[in-house]
Amino acid sequence: LDPTPSLVGVRFVATMPMLLFRRTSRLIRTEEKLVETAPADVVANQAAVAIENTELMVKTKIIQEELETRKKVEKAKGILMKEQGLPEDDAYKLIRKTSMHKRLSMKEIAEAIILSFEISGRRRNNN
Repeated sequence: LDPTPSLVGVRFVATMPMLLFRRTSRLIRTEEKLVETAPADVVANQAAVAIENTELMVKTKIIQEELETRKKVEKAKGILMKEQGLPEDDAYKLIRKTSMHKRLSMKEIAEAIILSFEISGRRRNNN
């Protein structure tokens, strides 16, 4: 074995401690072969994996929020189309224009439209 540990082709860390060259070393199983690496390299690799996982979690959260916004805007657009007889394009433009005018997000405007509709619907049902 080469006395200088290296980190070649490592994707997944599955380590087995062993003493080699008077310092702790690790053997890492990759898809291709066993590669010897130093403990610092293992930690660095695990940190890189943790960073990548964090980035993926952030991206997932952003995508979930965007989907939630789209759902609410679609629901609000449907309400405007039904209640005010607007075409789909005009309903969307009204939400967007109100959002810019009030300096609120389209999600907040959509939530307000939905809430207003739900409140007025309850009033109609109770009368």
